[in-house]
Amino acid sequence: MAARRDDSPAPLPEDDGAAPRARPARASSSGPVKKSSSGPVKKQQPADDDVTWTGMPALHKRWWWSAAVSAVAGAAIIGFQYGAVVDGGVWLNWVMIAVGALLVVRGGFLLKKDYATSRDRSA
Repeated sequence: MAARRDDSPAPLPEDDGAAPRARPARASSSGPVKKSSSGPVKKQQPADDDVTWTGMPALHKRWWWSAAVSAVAGAAIIGFQYGAVVDGGVWLNWVMIAVGALLVVRGGFLLKKDYATSRDRSA
């Protein structure tokens, strides 16, 4: 049996046919859960989607995200088509390899351009 963490709630007793019981509320690291007339207090959500719950910038707001997705998608397309081309493939496999290569080149170009832009902004 795995060791139980100190902050985990105690397990409920086995089902004895009685009515289901609710687990007691867990205390958070900032203290016990406060209740108001409208229910438990919820954490404040960011006003917009520019930051995550950790306070870090959202992934789609980072300079490298769009370029990296393009390049990785292109590489995946090429990778999946490679096996078909080795086994003989048809001309559409070569078309898809060309599309994948274009995505990789586009991703590399955007990565270089966006890196220069982000470096200029931070300087």
